[in-house]
Amino acid sequence: MWDVAAIASRCREVGDLLDRELGQKLGDSYGYKERWGRAFNLLKHLASLGLHNEDISKDYPRENVKTTRADAELLIVVTKSLVKFAEEILKETNSH
Repeated sequence: MWDVAAIASRCREVGDLLDRELGQKLGDSYGYKERWGRAFNLLKHLASLGLHNEDISKDYPRENVKTTRADAELLIVVTKSLVKFAEEILKETNSH
């Protein structure tokens, strides 16, 4: 059983935690502000889809506006990739 809203919430929590940690470690660096910022914004954008279904349903037939298992699976993959990306940015920063 796929609880898409719960998955989105958990993925947002992971992203927020990573964002706080990277922000503390990297500050105003290019790695944090630009590289990480763009990737993190993608996660936030994807994770918020279900929260905007009511507004989106103004533009599309209500029965077509839903988030499904496919959305949840994409969000999980993006979150896992974001964790790996954060690890790599930290490694790069620590090696310089």
